Amino acid sequence: MLIEGQASSGAFVASPNFPTYAYAWLRDGAFCAHALELVGERTHAAAFHLWVARTVLSNQQRFESAIERITTGETPGAEEMPPTRYTLDGELEPHVQQPWPNFQLDGYGCWLWSVARSRQDGAEALLREATDLVARYLSVAWNLECWDCWEEPGDGQHASTLAAVSAGLHGAAELLDDPRYFAGATRIRMMWICRRAQMISRRAAMLSPLVSGT
Repeated sequence: MLIEGQASSGAFVASPNFPTYAYAWLRDGAFCAHALELVGERTHAAAFHLWVARTVLSNQQRFESAIERITTGETPGAEEMPPTRYTLDGELEPHVQQPWPNFQLDGYGCWLWSVARSRQDGAEALLREATDLVARYLSVAWNLECWDCWEEPGDGQHASTLAAVSAGLHGAAELLDDPRYFAGATRIRMMWICRRAQMISRRAAMLSPLVSGT
């Protein structure tokens, strides 16, 4: 089914029969590619990673602009950030009256995690260039409020996003042999642990009256 849903570009379509999902999500595709890699379908996994690399590098100016502005203290608008989904040809989706909540950082983290675990045959330079660009972007953008993986709360930091970004930077550090990204991954992981503890504490407080019978 995964192979049947892969476009000739290498992208995995979310749904071929529903126009709203006729796009390729980095997060979903990263897991699809990893699954295919595990069962030996490396050609299809590699095709996806190459699609992402080419897509990222074709939008390099958007990434570099976001990196520069965040580094100098600005917060770019959500519509100015690299999106979580692209067309199957690797293009930005057209402007519509009700745009998709596209500013999601977890997809890029998931891709770094996935590509770092893939077997790379003959395209190392391209993948390394795209990996470094995405890792530099996540290294400065990770602390910004964004949408979560379900496109729901768009005004917070989410444990799932922090976990994905941390894992992605760790993967980039391994792939590129760059200690800067190890340090970033560790810092974000500590933030994720704090967020997770806060979430557990809030849930415990909500359940406390039920347990005590008050």
